[in-house]
Amino acid sequence: MTSSKQVVLLAVLLLATPLFAGEVDTRLSALQDCGSRDAHFLTQLEQHGEQGTMPGEKLYAAFQTMLRARAVCSAGRSEEGLALYDSVFGPVRDTQMGQVRDSQRAQ
Repeated sequence: MTSSKQVVLLAVLLLATPLFAGEVDTRLSALQDCGSRDAHFLTQLEQHGEQGTMPGEKLYAAFQTMLRARAVCSAGRSEEGLALYDSVFGPVRDTQMGQVRDSQRAQ
């Protein structure tokens, strides 16, 4: 490779790195949102099971929804996955911010 081609390649890589890093940050944030929601969902599911406040059929359906939400989030469709989590118990209240976090939040 000639030195001018190397310079051009290096320039392209340097220019593309911030764009790629932004995409990685966005994807990581989405995965963290899904993971956080999954943990909260699982806790709610366990509480309903232990307290007997939800029939077994509904608990099983909720569990199946959780598995679908995990698969959707893993496929990179976090907003759809978060909506699946919310479809069972409703949106999650963010206790630190005092606001409801749902799949319709501002991007």
